[in-house]
Amino acid sequence: MYARSSSPLIKAGKLRVVLHFPYGNHKKSAADFTVPFLHKTSFSRKADGVFMFEREMDGTRYRAIASGADVDASFHEDTHRAGFTPRPAAPKHGYCLPL
Repeated sequence: MYARSSSPLIKAGKLRVVLHFPYGNHKKSAADFTVPFLHKTSFSRKADGVFMFEREMDGTRYRAIASGADVDASFHEDTHRAGFTPRPAAPKHGYCLPL
């Protein structure tokens, strides 16, 4: 997945990209956001602008990496959400976040 945003809100620091990792459930379009206690997501910074998510669900483990130039991230383990915001030195109107 690749996300790209272009907006004057980026320069103003008012735009944020949020990743929300759901529990996999074939009965709910493979995404069930109502049972955060049935899965685990951990977050780590691997390098400047590189973030790793380690997921565990029903005995299955996998990793996902997000990266972006001049991007900061925050993570909330209890809700499985990560937020990405551009740093003040980010481009005037856009940034890219390959996922």
